Amino acid sequence: MPYKAELKKLQYDHLFGHVDINTSQIDVPDDMFNGWQKTLDLLAEIVDSPAVLIMKVTATDISVFTTSNTQGNPYNRHDSEVLGNGLYCETVIKNQSELHIPNALKDPEWDQNPDIKLGMIAYCGLPLTWPDKTPFGTICMLDNQEREYSQSYRQLLERFQNGINANLAHLYQQSELQYLNQILENNVQKRTTELAKLSEKLIKEIEERRVIEDSVDYYKSYDALTGLPNRLSFISSLTQQLNASIPANTTVIYFGLRNFKSINNSYGYVVGDKLLQLFTQRVQSFLSSDTLFARVAGAEFVIAQPKCDSTDEIQLINQIITSSNTPFMIAEFTITIPCCMGIAQAPSDSENAAELIQKAGAAMDISKVNGSPYTFFTKQTQLNIEQRYHLESNLVD
Repeated sequence: MPYKAELKKLQYDHLFGHVDINTSQIDVPDDMFNGWQKTLDLLAEIVDSPAVLIMKVTATDISVFTTSNTQGNPYNRHDSEVLGNGLYCETVIKNQSELHIPNALKDPEWDQNPDIKLGMIAYCGLPLTWPDKTPFGTICMLDNQEREYSQSYRQLLERFQNGINANLAHLYQQSELQYLNQILENNVQKRTTELAKLSEKLIKEIEERRVIEDSVDYYKSYDALTGLPNRLSFISSLTQQLNASIPANTTVIYFGLRNFKSINNSYGYVVGDKLLQLFTQRVQSFLSSDTLFARVAGAEFVIAQPKCDSTDEIQLINQIITSSNTPFMIAEFTITIPCCMGIAQAPSDSENAAELIQKAGAAMDISKVNGSPYTFFTKQTQLNIEQRYHLESNLVD
């Protein structure tokens, strides 16, 4: 069976099926752990709490995964307590909701809590959860004096909770990809030498793309659905690329899937999201390592390829068109959705990253109106845009 057919069958079989991921075997990489540590230290400084913790739970106990570097903090990393002793965090995990206790000594339900032995009588904590609803643990603030944590501090804790949960979701997605790739490798490794080489290349590409960002900044720079950089992250990377290349010979392609809203309306958002993920994977499969790729809107993407001549441009354009026109097999549905694109070039159109994206997007709009697969940005494109804005302005007046 050809490699692409085998991969398509594998994706079809596991699209809506249950993938059994053992979250206890997922390791938090060092750079992500260091980001969490910075998060705790920052939170402890802002809230002025002697202890801010991330706790991790297992089937039998709960332990300190990381702890703030604050004076008077009695908790050390790897400190653990067996479950069933009425810990604050155990209740948060059990109920999967916030727990806020201003003074445990005045609360008959908590006046025997083990943390009181360490002097911690005030507590506020939130659950941390893997995407499959398996609990990771908690993020919490503790104080050795009576403390009614304000709403703003609790909202800040919730923001950090969301950031860490986004990290956990990313790690979980990587484990799913590794799981599917392992099945693929087992299915095809004995068939042909070419299949084995392609499978190794696929695994290598996935491993090379495993970039774990700092926990506070990650969800600001990347798209949670596809794992691609967002617009701001793309502009930053493109700016660095343009500054590093003199002359800044780069092609920017802005492309979107036509009538994508009708896909969501007809098949539902689950299928729509899966289509975007599969489309992203197709495009990633033929991009070189120095090519920038981002999702900038709902069904709109942008690519920047340096040192790109006319032959490379046409090849890249045709590959994108083929990726969208090739039918997507999702559950029982076969879906085909064309794309339209606009192309801007540096340095001729601009040497500014944001302007290049804007001009490529404007060219895509012309392509969408004309029904053509792609349009290059030209002076006439700019003139058309200005005329349209002028006309719209007069209509409003």
